[in-house]
Amino acid sequence: MSDQGHQDWVNAVLENLAGAGEYGRPAVEFITSEKVHIGFRRQGKSTGAMVWPGRGIYLNPRFYSLKTAADDPYLLSLVAHEARHLQQGWLTTLSVYGELDAWKLGFRVYHALTNALPGPAIRELMGLPLNWDRAVLSRASRLMRDYAGKGYYSNLLPLYPLHMEIAYRVTHRLPGDPPSC
Repeated sequence: MSDQGHQDWVNAVLENLAGAGEYGRPAVEFITSEKVHIGFRRQGKSTGAMVWPGRGIYLNPRFYSLKTAADDPYLLSLVAHEARHLQQGWLTTLSVYGELDAWKLGFRVYHALTNALPGPAIRELMGLPLNWDRAVLSRASRLMRDYAGKGYYSNLLPLYPLHMEIAYRVTHRLPGDPPSC
C-alpha cells in the first residue's frame, strides 16, 4: 500500500481510538501533538506492539497489517498502551509499574469499545490499584504473563522505575515514604 494508504489507515485508527472517549481521546491528542509514527516492526510472538526510540509505535506484523480493521478494539487498546509508554519515559516504561499503568489504560480503551474484558487475568488486573505496593506489582506481573504467555517477560522488569528500584533496595522505603529520623 502507498504512503498515502498507510496514512489513511493510521488516520482511521486514530479516529476510532478517539471514539473510546475519556481514555482514547488523550492518547490521540498525544500521538498527534507529538507526531508519533505508527508503523510495523517484527517482534516476538508474545507482544502485539512496542515503542521504539524516536517516537514510534510499532505493531507486530504477525498480528496486524494495513488490512487490519481500523476499528479493531484490541489494536486500538495497543495503540493507547504504547502511547502511554511514550508519555511515561523510558525509566517508567521499563518497569512493572509502567506496564501496569499502560495495561490498565489499554484495557480501559478495550472495555470502552466492547463493554467487555478478555478473560479472568485481565479482569483481576483491572481491579488492582496502580500504586507502589510491591505485592500488587508482583501480582500484576504474574497476571500479565498469565494473559500474554510465557514469552512475555514482565518478570524480568524491576517493579519500580529503575532509579526508584535502586533507591528502594538501598533504603527499603517505598516511593513517597517520608525519610526516617
